[in-house]
This record gives sequence, structure tokens and C-alpha cells, in this order.
Amino acid sequence: MAKYKLALISLSTLLIFMNYFLFVISFEIQVFILVTLMITLGIPHGAYDYQVAKKIGLTNTTFRITAFYIVYIGLVLLSLFTWYAFPFFSLLVFLLISSWHFGSDWAISRNDILAPILIGLCILIFPSMLHQNLVTKVFSYLVIYDNANKLVVVMRQLAFMLVPAGIFFCYHSLKNEGIVKGFELLFIFLSSIFLPPLVFLILYFCLLHSITHLNFLYGWLKFDTFKEFFVNGLPLTLISILFLSIVYLIFSNSNLSEDILKSTIILIAAITIPHMFLIEYARRINGNWWETYRNMLKLKIR
Repeated sequence: MAKYKLALISLSTLLIFMNYFLFVISFEIQVFILVTLMITLGIPHGAYDYQVAKKIGLTNTTFRITAFYIVYIGLVLLSLFTWYAFPFFSLLVFLLISSWHFGSDWAISRNDILAPILIGLCILIFPSMLHQNLVTKVFSYLVIYDNANKLVVVMRQLAFMLVPAGIFFCYHSLKNEGIVKGFELLFIFLSSIFLPPLVFLILYFCLLHSITHLNFLYGWLKFDTFKEFFVNGLPLTLISILFLSIVYLIFSNSNLSEDILKSTIILIAAITIPHMFLIEYARRINGNWWETYRNMLKLKIR
């Protein structure tokens, strides 16, 4: 993964340069690329949750299999209902759990909690520092404009307060985890600040978080070939895409790009709830998870 992440750092640098000195990618094209990659990478990175549950012993009997699917699907449906009935509350919850989930990418032991959450929070709120209007625009697709604007104002204030923490985390990562990991975090923070929010979401969620997780699962679940890996993830991916169509019908208004982006974000948020709880549980109870993760990222485990 080191070469891939160095390539992402280079891509990040190029995108920042292009955005400020050459041209800005239109919002509609950003939406198209983001939704396409969310469907092809974002959704599939959670499509192996049954295999994860099976490996950690949650589905070793018929009763447990049934219970797993009832709880998993129930959480997705409950999340969709709360998005429909209480969108602002749902957005807040989604941002908080995303901070936890994204931040876990930076944990180097099962007991590492606070620092990863703060890193995840920085990743999510730093875009509001220079792109307050764009973040407000995206959030206004999900909640009423006044609530979106008030939330982004608070996020922006908090983002400036957390800049020293971001600098410290970059220094700590560079010193203790190596130059690649240190510069990776630095360029993630720089990208979150300088890139348009949707472009940054493409870079981080789709090209880094999702691909890193898929690469990890390929090794941890011990698939022999990419074909076997692909086939195992296909059923839940297709079911999720079907759900996306249903979500689009429920939440659509009149603007195509707005409705597609809104529906995709809500679906990702809904399936993230059970996915996150499962992955965090697996991280904490399965020692082999951390051994495989260390080998993939070449990190020292405390």
C-alpha cells in the first residue's frame, strides 16, 4: 500500500495545484464522479460484513445468522427512517460516527481511541475552513438551509481551534510511524482544507478509506483470487444499489444532481451504522485483525 499512498499524495498535490492555478472541476462533474465511486468502491467496502461477522464467530449457527441479518437490516431501516423524520439529528449522528469510523483508520492499537476520533473529526470539519459556502450547500441538500448554515459555522470555528491538534498528529505520525504515514496524514489535512469538499471526499472516502479497507479484507479474509473476492462482495453490493433506487424515490425532489447526491449520502450513512459497529467490534476482539493490519500498513503495534 505504500506505493499506492504515495501516488495518492501526488494526486492530492496535483489536484490542489489544478484547483488554484488551472481550473475548478464543475460541481455537477464532482457529483457524478463522487456518486460513481461511492457505488463502485464505497458501497462494496461494506459488502463483506457477513464474511467479517462469520470470521469473528457472530454467524456460526442458524439462529445467529438470522439474528445478524435482522439486526443489520433493522439498523439500516431505522437509520433511513430517522433521516426521513429527523434529518438534522441524523446528520449530526452521521458526522459523529464518521469521525469515529474514519479516525479508526489511524489507530495503531485496539486501545487507541481518543486520538483517532480527533483525527477523524479534523478530517470531517477542516473542509469548512476555506469552503464554508460549499459545505453549507451540500448540507442544505440534507437539512433545511438555516440549520445547515448554523452547523457549518460551528464546524468552521471548531476546525480553526483544532489546527494545532492536526499539526501535532502529523508530527507524531511522522516521528513514530514513518515518513509515508506522516506525510499521508499531512496531505489528507491539506487536501481537506484546500480542495473542494466533494473532491476531497472522493480522494479520502473512495480512493483511500474504501480501497484500504478492501485491500485489508482481501488479506484478512484469506481470499485466493480477486475473482473470488469480487463474487463474494457482489450480492450485498447489488442489494445496496437496489436500496439506493428506493432511497432516491423517497427523498427525491426536482434537481437531478442534488437528488442523486442526497440519496447516495443518505444510503451510505444508513449502511455505515451497522458496518461501523461490526468493524469496531471486530477490531477490538480479534487480535489477528491488528496483526494483518500492521503487516499491510507496516506499522508498529503497541
